Amino acid sequence: MLRDHITTRSIECLLFILIIAVGFVTVLNLYLTKGVSWDFIAHYLNAETMLKQGFFSHITFLGNSSIIENHGFYFEAARAPMSSVLMAIALLSGAGLSIPVYLFILFVLLGIALWTASKNLGINPLLGASVVITPYLLMFTFLFNSTEILSLTFILLTVAFVAEKRSEAGIFMALAGLAKYTSLIFLPLLLLLRKPRKIFYSIVFFAAVTLPWILFNDIFFGNPLYSYYNAIIVALTSTTKNFLSLSTIGVLMTFLIIPMLILIVYLILGRLLKMSTNWKKLGLLSMLKHFDEKPFIVIAFLALGFIDLFMPGLHNSIFDQERFGYFFYAATAIAIAFAISSDRLNLSLKIFDMKVNTRAILPYVFFAISLFFILSLLYSESMPWFSWMGQSSNSPVLKNAVASINENGLSGCRLVSNGWIYLRFFGIDAFSQFYYNSTVARYPIVSFDSLGTPSSYIEEINISRTIIYKNYSILFPKGYTCDK
Repeated sequence: MLRDHITTRSIECLLFILIIAVGFVTVLNLYLTKGVSWDFIAHYLNAETMLKQGFFSHITFLGNSSIIENHGFYFEAARAPMSSVLMAIALLSGAGLSIPVYLFILFVLLGIALWTASKNLGINPLLGASVVITPYLLMFTFLFNSTEILSLTFILLTVAFVAEKRSEAGIFMALAGLAKYTSLIFLPLLLLLRKPRKIFYSIVFFAAVTLPWILFNDIFFGNPLYSYYNAIIVALTSTTKNFLSLSTIGVLMTFLIIPMLILIVYLILGRLLKMSTNWKKLGLLSMLKHFDEKPFIVIAFLALGFIDLFMPGLHNSIFDQERFGYFFYAATAIAIAFAISSDRLNLSLKIFDMKVNTRAILPYVFFAISLFFILSLLYSESMPWFSWMGQSSNSPVLKNAVASINENGLSGCRLVSNGWIYLRFFGIDAFSQFYYNSTVARYPIVSFDSLGTPSSYIEEINISRTIIYKNYSILFPKGYTCDK
C-alpha cells in the first residue's frame, strides 16, 4: 500500500512538472514567433538601464513626467519594479538569452506557487495546476506585460501562507504589490491570519519588503509614493470611462467551462446516486459547519479577484478587461479545484469491479484536458491564421522600419517616434513624441500608422522631407541633425 502511494505521488509530481514544462515551451514558442508587447519591453528597458553604470546619477526629479529619456538611458518610474529586477538578473545571462531565462524564472516561480498553494489549501497539486494553467493564462499574462503572472504568483503564495496561518504571508503580499500595484487590493487577506500578533508581524514584513522602493521614490523623486501616484495617473489618462462587460466574464469563464461543467455533473451525480454518505444533508450551512477556515480564504480570494476585475472595467476597453481579469480567473479556478478536492464531495465509483474514488482520478482527467488545450495552442502558434498580439516586437512593420532607418543613413542617430519603445528594444536611440525640446525637435522622426501611440501626437513642424512607406513614414525636419 505504501509503495503504491509513493508511486502515485511520484507520477503526480512528474505530471505536475510536465504541465509546467509544456506551458513554458508554449510561451517560449509564442515569444519566438510573435515577440513581446509594449509594456513588457518597457520593463525590459528599465532592467537594462538599472544595470548601466551611472544609473543613479541619471535618476532625477521628474516633475509631472514619469519617464527619464537620455542618450542610452530609459526609465519609466511609474512601472512596478519587481519584473524589471528579475529581468535584470536574467540579463546577466546574456542579452540573447535574457528573455527566455526570464520566462523560465517565471514558470519556476509559478510552479512553486501552485504547488504550495494547492498543498496548503488541501488541493491535489496536479489538479490545481491543471485547472489554472490554460491557454488564457499562457497568452494573456506572460508576454503582454509579465507583471500579471508575477503578481499572481506572489498572491498565490500569499494565499498559501495565510492558509497555514504564517505571518510570512506579508512578504509575498509585498512582492505582489511590487510586481503590480493593483495587487494591493488583496492586502485584506492578511486579516485572515486571525491572531492580532500574526497580523501585526505580517504587516511588519509587508512594510519591510516595500520600504526600499518607498525610499527610492522619496530620495530620487521627492515623494515616497511618486511611482504609485504616477501609475494611477497614467492608467486614467490613457484610457476612457467604461463599464465591466459581460462578454469579458464570458471570455474568462470560457477557459474554465469544462472544469465548471465537470463540477456541476459531479454535484448532480452525487445528489442523485448518493454514492457517498458524505452527501447526506449536504447544504451550504452544513458544509460551512464542517469546513475549517480554508473555504473562507478561497471565498475572500474570489471576492477580491472580482473587485479587481470590476475596477479596471470602469476605465478599460473590453480587450484590456480580458487581459486584467487574470486574478478573478485564477481565483475561480482555485475555487473549483478546492470544491472538487473536498472530502465531503468525494464519490465512490465502481468501475470494472474496482472501487475508485473520484478524488483520486479527477486530477488525471483535468491534466489530460489541460494538456490537450495547451498542445493545441502550441500547434496553432505556427499556423498563418493564428492572430495574437497585433503590436509586438516581431511585427514585420517594425522590422521593415528598422531596415529603412539603416538604409537612409540614420543608423545610430537619435530619433523621435510614436513607437519609441519598440525602436529602443532594437537598439535605436528613440525618444517619445511627448519629450520635445529645442534639441529633440531637430531629430528625424519615424511615424508609425498603427504601431505605438497615435501618430497624431507627433509634431510635424518645419518638415523638409517625408519618405512614405507602407504603415510608417520617416520625416526630416529642416536642418535635422544626426546626434549619436
